[in-house]
Amino acid sequence: MIKKLLPIALLLLALAACNGGGDDDEGGNDPVLTTGVLPPQNLAFNVVNTFPHDTSAFTEGLQVVDGKMYEGTGETGQSVLKVYDIKTGSVSKQHKIADNLFGEGIQVFKDKLYQLTY
Repeated sequence: MIKKLLPIALLLLALAACNGGGDDDEGGNDPVLTTGVLPPQNLAFNVVNTFPHDTSAFTEGLQVVDGKMYEGTGETGQSVLKVYDIKTGSVSKQHKIADNLFGEGIQVFKDKLYQLTY
């Protein structure tokens, strides 16, 4: 008899803990109180400048440091690291990644360029 009543008792306990899901004094439907996360917000922006760039590149990483734009591109067999003059868009340095690697994000740190690959 107890084995038959245990699932029903657990179900009733779970339903009681849910408190019906309605609004109450404890926040009810407030997403911050129920999830701890703010809802997404629409942000306004203005384009203040544009720079020349190869729009066919499969960009995986992009960083601007001291007037140079560093770009790491993806695609197995086609991944490249490039350094551009940000004003002219001309490539000052380029390094093709090994064909068996897929280029990912990049980071300039202490005069070195790092790239994640897989």
